[in-house]
Amino acid sequence: MEKNISVGLDIGTTKIVAMVGSRNEFKKLEILGIGKSQSLGVHRGVVNNITQTIESIKYAIEEARVESGKQHIKEVVVGIAGQHIRSLQHSDYITRENPDKVIDNNDIDELYNKAVDIIVSQQKVSTSFIQRYLQIGYNRAARIIEKMEENGIISEANNAGKRQVLKKK
Repeated sequence: MEKNISVGLDIGTTKIVAMVGSRNEFKKLEILGIGKSQSLGVHRGVVNNITQTIESIKYAIEEARVESGKQHIKEVVVGIAGQHIRSLQHSDYITRENPDKVIDNNDIDELYNKAVDIIVSQQKVSTSFIQRYLQIGYNRAARIIEKMEENGIISEANNAGKRQVLKKK
């Protein structure tokens, strides 16, 4: 990236904004270009569809780059704020050779193992948590929770419906 050029990115629930700026002779930031896109894949501050979110980010950055007249943008500074912010490194898919083939026990076991990895690494468990991170329905997530309880990975639900992760990292 050119000296004096800064690129900032704000990922919001409704829109994504990229700004290209440069310090002028008075050491003030001069905005050279702004790019905006609809925030696809983000719901209530949570990235639910990483592919859509990446496309929205790319669109906003490209729009800012074109407006600024710069040739390349190689680095972007992303600011993240808010009480709800937590970090979870997760990007998993179960790839099946034939999507028309009926889901079998091997597919279910693979999904279960991914769910166990997630809840153990985060030390947090709930049906909705598993639904969000594996992008599965309630019934499948509830069956996974029941199996984890049977296998001693999580506790029974207490009187408030909360469970503890018994297996440690």
